[in-house]
Amino acid sequence: MKKVICALSVCFIYSVTSQSQEKQIIHKKHQITIGYGYKIDANWWKEEIEKLNFKVPKRTDDIYLKYEYKINKKTGIGLDIGFMKAGNDEFGIFAPIFETHAYTASAIRILPSINYHFLNSSKINPYINIEMGYYIMNTKLIHYYPDPNPLNSLGFLPSPLIRVVEKKLNKNAFDFCAGIGLKYMFSKNIGIFIESGINKSIFQTGVVINF
Repeated sequence: MKKVICALSVCFIYSVTSQSQEKQIIHKKHQITIGYGYKIDANWWKEEIEKLNFKVPKRTDDIYLKYEYKINKKTGIGLDIGFMKAGNDEFGIFAPIFETHAYTASAIRILPSINYHFLNSSKINPYINIEMGYYIMNTKLIHYYPDPNPLNSLGFLPSPLIRVVEKKLNKNAFDFCAGIGLKYMFSKNIGIFIESGINKSIFQTGVVINF
């Protein structure tokens, strides 16, 4: 009888310890995502560029760094930091002899997030997220015109354009995003993701790292 009680006690202690360790692993799950985004689709981005009388660029190259802390099997909280940049300020030192205008636009987004994961598969992980935070955007309207030096105006010498910033616009405001995505893990620690949604880059992809 004593042996049975001892055996049951050992099994109970082992079960409790295993469950405790399992919960600890789940509750202390950290994840970092490094991603690339194709073309930010946010109203504030469009409006600030249109104020400079330019069309919204057909493409932007956005960089994202995300962190998530798993609260439980389904839910996680995190932070999404994004960097966006676009413009047509690429005329260089030697340029056409006629004057022209250009612009540059850049922004940083800092968005705390709540994530919900549909599956607990070790390979495939579909999810949705809601992000609310802040963005900081800077735009510049640039005026280029030829060097008025008469020798350059004759055409015998190259005529570098003179660059003057005519207008600067800075805007900081509340930001909101909602998205749906899918993560695929090659191993316990490394995987890839794709994501899209409202008020964010049309398409995001990148590397997922668990630790």
